[in-house]
Formats: sequence, C-alpha cells, structure tokens
Amino acid sequence: MGCGTRSIRGPDCSERPCETGGGNTLLPYENIDHLITTEMRPHNMVQGIVPQLYKTVRGTGDPLTYRAARALTAHPGSRIALITGIPLPGHLPKGEIDGPVGTVALARALSRLGHHPEVLVPDELASVIGVMQPVVDVSAPVVSTTGLTRGQVSQWIQRYDGAITVEKLGRNRKGVRHSIMGTPIPPSDEPVDDLVDGLTQEGKLTIGIGDGGNEMGFGKIFHLAREIVPRGAACGCPCADGIVTSTATQHLLVAAVSNFGAYGLVSALSVLHERQDLLPDGETIVRTIEASVSEGCLDGARVDPTFIGDDGIPGTAIAAVVTLLRTIVTQWFTLFDRHF
Repeated sequence: MGCGTRSIRGPDCSERPCETGGGNTLLPYENIDHLITTEMRPHNMVQGIVPQLYKTVRGTGDPLTYRAARALTAHPGSRIALITGIPLPGHLPKGEIDGPVGTVALARALSRLGHHPEVLVPDELASVIGVMQPVVDVSAPVVSTTGLTRGQVSQWIQRYDGAITVEKLGRNRKGVRHSIMGTPIPPSDEPVDDLVDGLTQEGKLTIGIGDGGNEMGFGKIFHLAREIVPRGAACGCPCADGIVTSTATQHLLVAAVSNFGAYGLVSALSVLHERQDLLPDGETIVRTIEASVSEGCLDGARVDPTFIGDDGIPGTAIAAVVTLLRTIVTQWFTLFDRHF
C-alpha cells in the first residue's frame, strides 16, 4: 500500500523500514493539504473562505488528499472520467487555466497507475487539452460533452467506473451555474451534472475538486457552504438561489486553487503508491500553462493573454508550489543517518 504500513521504498526502489519520527504516517498528507489550501490570490479576489470550507469538509477525519487517494486506490484499473472546463463567451471563450492543467496532470498520474482516464470537456476546450497533453507526456482520450443529452446520461454512467471533477462549475437548485462573482454562466453541457449525480447515486467513485463553492462536489456540504461563501445564498442574478452548487460528490477536495487540489491528489497518490514519478515538475507545469494560453485558454483572474499564471498567481509561484509538493513526497522517501 505504500508508506503508512511497514516499509518505504527509496528512489532505488529498495524497501527500508518506515521510520517516521513518531509513527505519524499521515504526516505527508497533512503537509500536502496544508500547502494546497494556502491562499495567495490578489487581495481584491474572493479569499479567506478556503480554510473554512476545508475545516467543514474534513471535520475530525483524515486529511482530504489521503481520503481521495485511498478511494482511488481501492478501484484499480478503473475507467475514470476527468471532467473540467467552462467556456464563457466574451470573457473566456476557451475556458480558464484553473481546471484543465490540473486535469492533464491527473490524467498522467492515473495512466501511470494503471487506470484508464478520459478527459471530458466542452468542444471549445478540446484543442486546449490537445496542446497540453504532450507537454506532460500523457495521451488520454478527449471526449466532448457538448450536445450531451439527458437521454444519453445513463449510457455514460455505465461507461465509467468513476469521475473526478476539477474546477467544473456545478448548477444550483435552480439549474444555474455561476462564476464566483455571481455571474450566471450560459448553458453548454448542463447534463454533466446529471452524469456526476448518477455516478454518485450508483455508488461509483466521485471526487470533486474546487476552491469557491460553485464547483461540482460542494453539494456535499451544500447548506454549510451557502453560509460560508460570499454570494453563496444570494447570487444577485434572477435565479436568486446563490452560487453554491447542489451537485455533490462522494469525496470533496478543497484547495486554494483547484489545480493545486489536483496536484495535491497526485502527490498523495505518489506517497500512497511509493511513486516519485507521478507529478510533473514545476517548470513542466508552467510550460503546460504557456501551451494552453497559446491556444486561447486564459487565467481566470486577470483574463490577460500575456499573463502566465493561475487564478492571478504568477507562474513562478505556481512552479514553486509544485516543487514544494514534489519535495514533500521525495523527502518522505529520503532516509539518512544522524550520528549524534
């Protein structure tokens, strides 16, 4: 199962006793959770809610990345739908950076662990996924959700063993999706909510990754999230039902940036499976962002085609976060002798 039982493997794959300095085998997951929930958005963006949402979801249980990684590990060789992308005409015609980059990083990790991921996006984002996949060295099938009808949902539920959503906006009780600022999003692939609901109701694995309460998964803490999130219960648009989605998932992973949540899940899988090759390095992630921007996918905060970053955070900081996550993993599998 990996470190957390009786042994670990170093970079040379040799087994060694698991000496944790106290036996806390959940420590790396705690550190991963702590890092991915550290907010660093521009001061005029919504912030301060991630720690509250995280505490609400976690309660007194295990770290969230550990729970999600364990759940995936319990379903080896699964066909997993990786769902992301919301195009917004006039602002983000090919979607935003947050979501797609983390999705291809997840596709890479899941493929290397023997799963069969497929990336589900609206037509507008298909080319974006296409230019990013070679950068991270993965080739997962890209499936269009544009034109998906409710009549087809039952077939899709049978097609997949589970789903992971990354920064995929979910509908509220009135069937409306919103931006974090309360702007209603024009319908594009609305039945995707039905797909996630159906998989969850069938008892299949569903994981929602989000950072603002309006992404699929937050229906798991619907009423509490409405109290925490600005505009959670009053969006300001004609639907008057708030931005918090009613679409729930079995597992909800809260992060300061949804892509951070995806990188954190990959890092947790790295610890659990004793694999240090699952998460791309920071420079590769930045090059992936650059590739997506070249294809018209933009940072959702600045909406500036010259800005390379995520949720208003510059690429240098994004690379640093990924580097630190990789360091948490590698340090966990590094042993040395101290002679005094």
